[in-house]
Amino acid sequence: MCVSPKLIQGRDNPDLPTAVAFSPEQQQSLLAIAPAVEGKTQLQQNTPSVY
Repeated sequence: MCVSPKLIQGRDNPDLPTAVAFSPEQQQSLLAIAPAVEGKTQLQQNTPSVY
């Protein structure tokens, strides 16, 4: 399975569920590491409202 097109699809349509590109185990891993890699400033957090 090629994940890259699914990630692009998710980037362009944020209403899609994460299950489109990630397994439940991968989703749990992402939730676990998110606080460690989240940006300290609004610009670093890469939120769509900043752009």
